[in-house]
Order: sequence, then structure tokens, then C-alpha cells
Amino acid sequence: QSGKVKLVPLGRRAGSPKSPNRRPVVSKLDVFEAWPTTGSPRAARMADEDSLTEELVVRHGGQYDPELLQRLTLSGLRLARLGAGLARCTALRVLDLARNKLQHLDGVEVCASLERLLVARNELTRFGFVAGLAKLDHLDARANALQDVDAVAADLRPCAALAALELRSDDGSDANPCCAAPSYAATLRGALPALRVLDGASL
Repeated sequence: QSGKVKLVPLGRRAGSPKSPNRRPVVSKLDVFEAWPTTGSPRAARMADEDSLTEELVVRHGGQYDPELLQRLTLSGLRLARLGAGLARCTALRVLDLARNKLQHLDGVEVCASLERLLVARNELTRFGFVAGLAKLDHLDARANALQDVDAVAADLRPCAALAALELRSDDGSDANPCCAAPSYAATLRGALPALRVLDGASL
């Protein structure tokens, strides 16, 4: 009749005989398409979204060959891990990784020529992977999650050239939790003989 719409049950075409035992066929792809499985291309893409890659290094470094880079700014990219992204950055002297989501610096140790490292506003809890940076002179790690000043001192002790360290701003803002320790300054001075500037103040 005019004005009425005939509804066709899902899984049966219009005009086809009705079968009481026939059920709609649902493809596995219909169910699982939105849920990437481990090892799938989509899962790999999702895992790589917050990882540093050589492609990102080349794009932000403005240099086709990472081995020639001396300065690199990767701030504000929401990176959660460095991975092998810096593997060929052996000549790098200045690295800016501020305003990311890094909880550790695994992967930075290959940058043996690094002199200045900027990692403010991340989620760092330790400096375990900077021990091999013998030329590191300046480290800015304000506004992270560094809790224990003794652990910070132990991690940075191998950095014999470290002369300037920032774990909070000179007005006291952007402080790491470890800055509240009564022995904060004394502990760092004792562990870092080359330290001349702490949080913007001369020692």
C-alpha cells in the first residue's frame, strides 16, 4: 500500500524466501576490524605513533644524513620512547626533547658527542641512560618526575663534564619532587665535581 515501507530482515535480501533457520551472517572482519591485533599493520602503526624514528629525525633535523646532524629539536612531538631513532646521530651536540612523554632516555646513549640535553616537561623518573655521555655539559630536566636526589646523583655521577644542571627554575617553579630534599644541593655538588650552575644559580 502507498506510504508503507517494507522492512527486510538483516541477512535476507528482498524477494528471497524466508527461512526460519537462516541467521544473519556476520564476518569476523565486521567484529574485529576496529580492534588491532598484536603484529597487525595497524597495531604496529599505533605503537610507532609515539616512538622516535629516523624519518622524524630527518624531517625535523633538516639534514638528509643523521650522521651529519649537530643540533636537533624534537620538542612537543608527544614522544614516549626514543627507540633506535637516534642510532645514527653520532655527531649530535645539542638535543631538544622538551615537552614530550618520555619516562626514560633509553636510546640517547648513542649520542656520545652530546653536550647539551634539554628534556624539560617530560615524565622522567631516572637518568639511567645518560651515563655514557662523557661530554655532556648542560642538562635541563625541569618539570619531570624525579623523586630521589640520591638516585639522580648516582645516575649523573659518570657525566664528569656536567657543569650546568636544571631540575627546577630559578624562581622555584617547575621543580622535580627531589628538589624538596634537605640535602638536595649538597648531594648534587658532592656527586658532580664539575658542577658550576644549579637551577640557574652559581655554586
